[in-house]
Amino acid sequence: MRTLFHHVTVYRNRGTFDQAVLVDGDTIRGTGTEAEMTALAASLGTVERIDGRGGLLLPGFHDSHLHLRHFGSTVHEIDVRGVSSIGGLVEKGRADLERIAPEPGSVVHGGGWNQEDFQDRAGESPLNRYPTRRDLDRITTRHALILERICGHTVCCNTKALEMAEGAGLEKLLMGNSAERDGAGKPLGIFYEQAAFTLCQRLILPFTRAQLRSQVEYGIARALTLGVTSIDTNDVFDDNWDQIMGAYRSVLDEGKYPIRVGLQCHLTKKALLDEFCRRGWITGITLGHPLLKMGALKLFADGTLGSRTACLSSPYADDPGNQGLQAMSGPAMDAAVKDGDDRGFQVIVHAIGDAAADQVLRSFEAVMSPGHNPRRHGLVHCEVMSEALLDRMARNNIAAFVQPAFLTHDIFFAESRLGRKRARYLLPCASLARRGIPTGYGTDCPVESLNPLQGIACAVLRRPPVPDGADTDGFFPEERVDRYTAVDAYTHGSAQVTGEDSHKGRIQPGRLADLVLLDRDIFTVPADEIPAAKVLLTMVGGAIAFRG
Repeated sequence: MRTLFHHVTVYRNRGTFDQAVLVDGDTIRGTGTEAEMTALAASLGTVERIDGRGGLLLPGFHDSHLHLRHFGSTVHEIDVRGVSSIGGLVEKGRADLERIAPEPGSVVHGGGWNQEDFQDRAGESPLNRYPTRRDLDRITTRHALILERICGHTVCCNTKALEMAEGAGLEKLLMGNSAERDGAGKPLGIFYEQAAFTLCQRLILPFTRAQLRSQVEYGIARALTLGVTSIDTNDVFDDNWDQIMGAYRSVLDEGKYPIRVGLQCHLTKKALLDEFCRRGWITGITLGHPLLKMGALKLFADGTLGSRTACLSSPYADDPGNQGLQAMSGPAMDAAVKDGDDRGFQVIVHAIGDAAADQVLRSFEAVMSPGHNPRRHGLVHCEVMSEALLDRMARNNIAAFVQPAFLTHDIFFAESRLGRKRARYLLPCASLARRGIPTGYGTDCPVESLNPLQGIACAVLRRPPVPDGADTDGFFPEERVDRYTAVDAYTHGSAQVTGEDSHKGRIQPGRLADLVLLDRDIFTVPADEIPAAKVLLTMVGGAIAFRG
């Protein structure tokens, strides 16, 4: 199949544009003027012509880190993203409970709340900003209810869930250091980090294969409508690998929703790593479908800034007795990184706090020669950084997996939480770019919107885009990037950090024909209007995957 895009502005690289593109099979045959590409098309025979209607043709967006299956689970769970009060959370929870109609006595899961958005905060203590078991009891007392914070690192649950946890032998968890209690010492239903993960693992029944497949299909279909042609998604968590791989293969085999998938895998058990290696499943290996491959080994160094569990080198400005939580000790991180590197995996590590980033960089430096990073090991999030940490990343060519859309929420509490000196290096997009650090943008969806244009606008503006185009400098505007840098980080940059930049991420002859056609030129419209651009067409490997 050959396709000629014409009457279109084609973005090739910084400041360079063409008028037409010819696609031959799954690759780009040529770019140039309309006359040149029309002549080339005529020499090849039958060609389908696509009128770009004066739009902008970009390389397909590549989300370098998200949780697509989790995003898709909102069809089966309670979804309280965007609620602005505890009362709104209760109201939305009740409505979703009616929609999904679970059996009485069952465990109901959901999430998306963000206490920073609540307008009815009760008191000055950070604890009072979180929903508690009493709030969730207003949603239901007939079901055990567990709702995750938008970051996934904090959960709240109702009284019935606490009772079920006691019955499951989790008393130590309920009374541990990662659980909040009231003045009488009773659990409030708020749990952090490992306690939150354990509670979910022990109480929530796994989804059926049919449910997992529908969640993956929903997520892929939505991604294609947004011009996303590649995803690196962290959906594999230890023992669910067979179900997750099966769900993606099932959807991709059907052929209705083609998208390139890299599976980032959080594997903490040596036996699982042994099994993956026995099967030859290391980073970059295809997994039963040409669009499905093994991605990076994903580890965790700390929690999140919003939950005050990101591991900092000095205490939180608004919580002086707290420096966050360390997910793995230094020796454990060293061993895990070395094991993954020895086996042939790319290793990427969730690190939001500066102390966590320092720990991870030390682990990477122990397995690398200075400046030599052949497996493209990297930091995921890079949210609280410093000049010294950025210099070390540059010196050792450490990859950065960054989510600029975090600026949608985090700028409103970052300075009070970190102090001005540390907040200066919150999501330092420009500092990463100036140093030439390999950087791929993504969303961490469902933490933030799946729409890449939201992240591009945030990186350019250093604040959330707003409809009226408010002329403000943004949060530490010295970290703003230009539009070319932002678009490149969402296309070629993501291909670079995942080791695929030799064949995708640019509109150039010989590269894969993964393309997105927008209805307007996001390089010239007011930056606040970037997210309003509509996707007219998404192409994956020369095949049209979505038409708007």
